[in-house]
Amino acid sequence: MMSILSVMFASCVLFVTPGILIHLSLKERGYHLVPCIGIGLSLVVVLYSTVASVIGYSYYLQMGMTIGLDIVLLFLARHQISNIKSWTNRLDNWQWLLLALIVLVYVGPAFVIPVPFDTDAQGFGLLIASVRASGSITSLAPFYPEIGWYYSPAFFLIGAQLADITDAGIHEVMLGFSHLLSVGVIAAIGYLGMLMGGRKTGWWAGVASAIGLSLYTTLMDSAYTNLLGLWLTATFLWILDKVIRNKSGFDLVIAGGCLSAVLLGHPDSIIHLVLAYFCFYITVVFVRPKVSIKEYIRIMILVPVLGVVISAPWLLSTFSMLGQISVHERQSPQLHHLLWVLTVNGGLVPLFALIGIWWSVRSRHWLDIWSISWLVPIVEISSLGNLDALSRRTLIDPMQIFYPFGMAWHATIIPLALLASRGLEPLGDWIAGKKLWKEWLTGFLSIMLLLAGIGLIMSKSVVSWTRAYVPRITGSVATSADVRAYQWLGDNSPSDSKVLNYPGRYEGQWATVISERTSVYIRDQLFYIGAEDLRNLQKNMAVVFLDPVSDEAYDLIVRHEIDYIVVPQWLNVSDIDQTQLRWNEPDKLPQVTSFEDASYLDLAANFDGAQVWRVKY
Repeated sequence: MMSILSVMFASCVLFVTPGILIHLSLKERGYHLVPCIGIGLSLVVVLYSTVASVIGYSYYLQMGMTIGLDIVLLFLARHQISNIKSWTNRLDNWQWLLLALIVLVYVGPAFVIPVPFDTDAQGFGLLIASVRASGSITSLAPFYPEIGWYYSPAFFLIGAQLADITDAGIHEVMLGFSHLLSVGVIAAIGYLGMLMGGRKTGWWAGVASAIGLSLYTTLMDSAYTNLLGLWLTATFLWILDKVIRNKSGFDLVIAGGCLSAVLLGHPDSIIHLVLAYFCFYITVVFVRPKVSIKEYIRIMILVPVLGVVISAPWLLSTFSMLGQISVHERQSPQLHHLLWVLTVNGGLVPLFALIGIWWSVRSRHWLDIWSISWLVPIVEISSLGNLDALSRRTLIDPMQIFYPFGMAWHATIIPLALLASRGLEPLGDWIAGKKLWKEWLTGFLSIMLLLAGIGLIMSKSVVSWTRAYVPRITGSVATSADVRAYQWLGDNSPSDSKVLNYPGRYEGQWATVISERTSVYIRDQLFYIGAEDLRNLQKNMAVVFLDPVSDEAYDLIVRHEIDYIVVPQWLNVSDIDQTQLRWNEPDKLPQVTSFEDASYLDLAANFDGAQVWRVKY
């Protein structure tokens, strides 16, 4: 718990401070605090990624840049520091309770679960570990130097820095930083909504993004880079609005930097934005009285050009890898993704978004119309598949890198929240005019806040009670005992040790991340380059867990120079499922013989059934 608190504290100091100073310097130009925090984060993302593209990750250099940035911003804001006033506006009691409930639901799980839910974090954690150990943002060295990766580097650079500062485990770094990110996304979408209709609209835009299951499941599914991308995207759209209204060169440069940050923060988010840019042309028709076509064209050309120029160091450093990308698991659009657009957004949010479309067309704010038109390519690419069919007929198949399910899941968060705010706002106004309703709502939210707190405290019991009624959600894929075993391995084995971890579906893949040792089984990623040999090795090594006493198992151990074998708690303790934060059974391989009978193994550590075996040569 203390490690996660330290990560959250360090995250606020490092990545919120620049935004506060930017706000103080630019508040007279209409730069609000929350968007400024996003702008500050964007600036950090660009700085870190640019330097890493040239010389690789350097903890001391990144710290020096962060401190230097804060000093410069402090100098610029020196005359405004004494004028700091409260940044909170008065809210009704029920609004404070709803805000507290949202924060608790989004931040609380970070202190409860032993590792992030599901499996994306296993892959992201390995990238953080490799960046931290080797400095490379294109290779899995030193663990798997033969494997390259092509992905936006910012999240992993930030994660490596937080791990070095706090000395927390990489899994704890991701929990602490990402759960804060989710709250930042809600706030950023809220301020984006303020542009459309003032404080009330902004409040309901933030609420819509929070109560829609899409954002929450993105967080709990450990799709952490999506969260970073969503925050940076919302920030970019906010500053783009200033560019449209003010025609300021300064604002245009800031917008270009924020667009670059989206590219460096999350690849899918930049794809979503590229698609949305085409929707500008539709938007022009509705807002022409306010913005000339000439001005729109200027914005559409200059802002992307600036974004590409600012991103040039990373784009150039990874250019040679583009021709090597070959997605080994090509995703396809599916018509049932339309159902996911409704269900994963909580049902109510799409409903209020449909209601809000009428108000959106009437208001004719560019974000309203853009949100409506933005959904068109999302539906096409995620569900209908006409463009996908055309892409498959081309030589390079550019849409092979698209993630159709992710489009339905993640790309809808911002546009649906903005549209839903239009439908929720009249309901909020009605409640505000009814004293009795406000009292009832205050009481209801008080009870929900209490139940949420109890649910977090009794989380294992809640999972156990709901196991028969909840779909087969993986949940946490490492127990507390497993984590201790992996930590022991990292503390007590040579750094060049090679580890055989559990081959069952995802059960042992935290071993690599937490121990920071080379392991046989890792979370495979679509953006890996040159991982075929490892995938073939993984197919062969499962026999060691099936029959460790066999000659074949021993030959494989010797041939591949395995130093340690780690066994998850699940394999040795059969009655622990009721105490674990997961809803489905693990993938258990049927063992013919046991490790205790293997003469070439010594039991090095045992944590309630989570074992570390040392190979004797």
